[in-house]
Amino acid sequence: MPRGYHTAPIDNTIPPSRVKEATARTPELAIHLRMARRQGWGEDELIEVLLHLSGYVGVPLIREAMLTAKEVFGEMRKER
Repeated sequence: MPRGYHTAPIDNTIPPSRVKEATARTPELAIHLRMARRQGWGEDELIEVLLHLSGYVGVPLIREAMLTAKEVFGEMRKER
C-alpha cells in the first residue's frame, strides 16, 4: 500500500455521502450522516466535507444537505 494510505473503517463513510449530496437524496444522506457520526466522524468534519463539495455540486444542493445535517446532528444530541 502507498505510504500514508488509510484503511480505517471511517474512510468508507464519505464516498456514499458524497453521492447522496450530489443527487439531493435527503433521506439517504441522513442515514449516511448518522453512520459517519457513529463511526467517529465529528460534526465539524462532516460539515467541512459538505462545504468542500459545494464547488463540485453547487451551493443549492449543499445548502439542503447542511439543513439535513443540522437536523440529524440535533436529533443525535437528543438521543444521548
